[in-house]
Amino acid sequence: MKETQAKKKPRKPLVYSWFFLFFLFVITVFLVRGTWGIYMKEQESKYNAAQVKLELQALEERHEVLLNQTNELKTEQGIEKALRQKFPVSKQNEKVIVIVDEKNKEVEIIKKEGFSAFWSKMTGWLKPKP
Repeated sequence: MKETQAKKKPRKPLVYSWFFLFFLFVITVFLVRGTWGIYMKEQESKYNAAQVKLELQALEERHEVLLNQTNELKTEQGIEKALRQKFPVSKQNEKVIVIVDEKNKEVEIIKKEGFSAFWSKMTGWLKPKP
């Protein structure tokens, strides 16, 4: 009787099925994608933190400079120095010398027309400027 009955194949467990492997692959893809996003955000945060530290250091240095300037302005000599820098003032019986640089120099303008004007512009670019 046993010989006449069809032999049954043993069933594979669900873990070895193609459906289960595909399901695991999809879950793995989603997990890797999420992890990659978090990693990129962490890198961006590190960069932003470094930038903020540099900015904080610059602001602290500026704060020190401003504190020194305000402390200097609290003294009589500091006030006098600031006034002399900003305004042309002097004390009684003190003489002031003003030195003026000559900045306005007359420049001779030569007007040329045609090909010679074009050529003078081209050579003018090549000449070193003082």
